[in-house]
Amino acid sequence: MPLTLKAHSISVAYGSRTILRALSLDINSPGVTVIIGPNGCGKSTLLATLAGHQRPRSGSVSLNGIALQDWRSRDLALKRAFLPQHPAAPEGILVRDLVKHGRFSHRKLLSRPSQEDHVAVDRALSRSDTAAFANRSFDSLSGGEQQRVWIALALAQAPELLMLDEPTSFLDIGFQYQTLELLKSLARDDGLGLVMVLHDINQACLYADRLIAMDKGTILADGPPHEVVTAELVQRLFGLE
Repeated sequence: MPLTLKAHSISVAYGSRTILRALSLDINSPGVTVIIGPNGCGKSTLLATLAGHQRPRSGSVSLNGIALQDWRSRDLALKRAFLPQHPAAPEGILVRDLVKHGRFSHRKLLSRPSQEDHVAVDRALSRSDTAAFANRSFDSLSGGEQQRVWIALALAQAPELLMLDEPTSFLDIGFQYQTLELLKSLARDDGLGLVMVLHDINQACLYADRLIAMDKGTILADGPPHEVVTAELVQRLFGLE
C-alpha cells in the first residue's frame, strides 16, 4: 500500500514569529511533490515538520495513521529519509563509508554490516551514478557529485519516501538538471515517493507531478503544475508579470 503522510492544522512558530499557520495537507507516495514559494514563506519549515525534525506548536503530523512522535526513530527511518539543505560529512571520509551510514537503521546496535547491507550500498552507489568514485574522499568531489552521494546515502536507507530541501542549491545549472533527472528517475522507475523544496519555478514545473505553492505560512494552490502556475499566482508570489 502507498505510504500516506498527513498534516492536520499544523502551526509552527519561532518565538513570537509564526511560520506555518493552521496548515493541512496529505501526501501519498509514489510521485514527485514540489513545494514552491518566495523566500521566508515557510517551505523548509513545512518540509522539516513533515519529516519529523520540527515539532508543531499545534496540530499534528501522522504517517500511515500513526503520529510521528509515536514512531520509533529506527522504524521511521525505514519509511522516510530526509536530506536538509546543508548536510555535513566527517572530514576525509570515503564515499562508500559515508553511504554506509544509510544502513544504520537496518542494523542492530554494534552489529557488523551484513551481506544485505553491502548489497544495498552497492545498489545505492550504482543507482545514483556514484560507484566510479566510491573509494575517493568525499571532500575531493564537486558539488554536484557530493549531492549525488547524499542521495546515495538516502537510497541505502531504503525508504519509501525521500524528502529533500532545495537539492539543487549552489549547483551549476548542468548539475542542477542532472540531479533532478536522477530524482525523477527514482520516482518513475523505482516507485520512490519524493517531496522537494525548489526555488526555481521552471524546474518545479518540469519535474513535479504535484505542485504546492506557499506564501506567508499558508498554501495558496495545490495541484498539477499546469493548473497551479498562473500569471496571477506568479505575480502574487514573486511580484513578476
